Amino acid sequence: MELVPIRRQNVSDGVFRQLLTQILEGRLEQLPSERDLAATLQVNRHAVREALKRLEQIGVVRIAHGGATEVPDLRETAGLDILAYLAGGPVERFGPSLVRSVFEFRHAIGSDAARLAARRADTSMIDRLRVAAGEYRAPLPRAEQVLVDRAFWSLLIDASDNIAYRFAFNTLIKAFDQLPELLPTLLAPEIDDPSGHEVLVQAIADSDSDSAAREAGRLLALGSSAAEKLLAALPVTPQTLPAERA
Repeated sequence: MELVPIRRQNVSDGVFRQLLTQILEGRLEQLPSERDLAATLQVNRHAVREALKRLEQIGVVRIAHGGATEVPDLRETAGLDILAYLAGGPVERFGPSLVRSVFEFRHAIGSDAARLAARRADTSMIDRLRVAAGEYRAPLPRAEQVLVDRAFWSLLIDASDNIAYRFAFNTLIKAFDQLPELLPTLLAPEIDDPSGHEVLVQAIADSDSDSAAREAGRLLALGSSAAEKLLAALPVTPQTLPAERA
């Protein structure tokens, strides 16, 4: 365990992030007591308690009142929010499977959201989707095209009228925001297919759920394939989550 004193204005946030990093890197299987953590980090126990509550909320620790605070099997307890924190470190930390998994999750959600949108989108939403699809043809820098792509899929998720997909999409955005250098390259094949997005919107307008899901899947598979090719070329040493140590 290599904890250092917290020197930040938001003390509880500093405690949270340092403990989370140590847990995700497999350095902590059982946390010291609140008293010991406060002494080591040179913060008050209230800050430690608040940080532990946040860690418990995202499923990376299990607090036993009167007992030790343990790190459970993250594959059984962690929620989607953990993706954003995992993606915040270097790709080398967890290997290419993390980014690949995020893109596969995006593919699955996006395809089904398109299917639902074809059933549920009204005329107003379809008009907005047409406008959003048209933005792919604008001559913009790649970084701005990434935002165009995000806006399109955000609108399509809303068109599906599935709140669970909306929340999952929000988490994916947080994870993607941790990859600002890789994202333009990974999304380039999708962004460079404006016709495909227009075909997708037309399928939604025609209430053709099968075609909408198929075209959305084809587009999103372009990003997934780009991710696999890029990550396969990285000189990484795949590692595992703390949950896989046994």
